[in-house]
Amino acid sequence: MTNHQPSSTFLVDEKGRLFFLYLPNEAHKGAQRSVVPQVFEQIEANGVARRFKSYRADYPDGGQQRDFVWAGDCPDVMRWALEHVGGSGLFNLGTGEARSFDGLAQAVFVALDREVSVHYIDMPEGLQDRYQYYT
Repeated sequence: MTNHQPSSTFLVDEKGRLFFLYLPNEAHKGAQRSVVPQVFEQIEANGVARRFKSYRADYPDGGQQRDFVWAGDCPDVMRWALEHVGGSGLFNLGTGEARSFDGLAQAVFVALDREVSVHYIDMPEGLQDRYQYYT
């Protein structure tokens, strides 16, 4: 466990089940699954990653940021919470460093040994005014 300021959120209910966390085998979630498998599938299908255009001047296209957290990194924090907090609750957990969606897409291209190709698509209108650019 690090001393970084936490910035991603997960919820543990009274039975210890996790919510709001990136996990493997998320195909059943469709469009709501984690960004990594979405980008992987896009690259495998046609060699191009699709990311949302930005609708804010202070963020470039693909510059929206998240503190991506892998589920495998969380057990130590969960043990600590069980020992020191007890019960259910909302806990913040993260690396302390937000990374851009472009950076994530580039990392997937590198891992696949492919040339980077990102296409920016329009964000759905209903999302444009409430989209979180940094979490």
